[in-house]
Amino acid sequence: MRQRQTLLVAVAVVVAVFLVVQTLQSRIPLMEDELFQKQKRLQRYESILAEGDVIGKALRAATDKLEDLKKGLLKGGGVQLQELVRSGLDSAGLKTISLRPLEPVDTETLIVYPLQLTFTGDLKAVVEFLNSLCTERYLIEIEYLKIRQMNVKEPGQLRVEMEIRGFSMREVNS
Repeated sequence: MRQRQTLLVAVAVVVAVFLVVQTLQSRIPLMEDELFQKQKRLQRYESILAEGDVIGKALRAATDKLEDLKKGLLKGGGVQLQELVRSGLDSAGLKTISLRPLEPVDTETLIVYPLQLTFTGDLKAVVEFLNSLCTERYLIEIEYLKIRQMNVKEPGQLRVEMEIRGFSMREVNS
């Protein structure tokens, strides 16, 4: 009887193991499919992270370039532009006839400060002044430039009319 019980228990254990193995084997394709789907999802996440690194580097480079460009903008607006022009005219030895600030133009991100000026002097001084505008650390744009000879009898004297524009950042109200 004891042998019979042992045999029945052994058979029950074998049947239980067989049923568990069958159940697991039937679930293996489902588990493999689920694992495959999770691997694909993981690869997508990894590619998104890699793209994020590339985008992050590009964003940092663009931010650095923007900061460099902001350094060329006027901090004091039209007054600072007038001071730069006056000092350039004085250092070149030019005679100022008129220096007239025009109405600032407010764009979406910048304020544009136009300035009309007329001055006289010789060619060397005019070139020196124009060169000082070009080498200035601020972004200054020459919108209009007219150079003509003042007097036929004095060919060295020139009259220059020009309009320049300086730029500053528009203040954002929070």
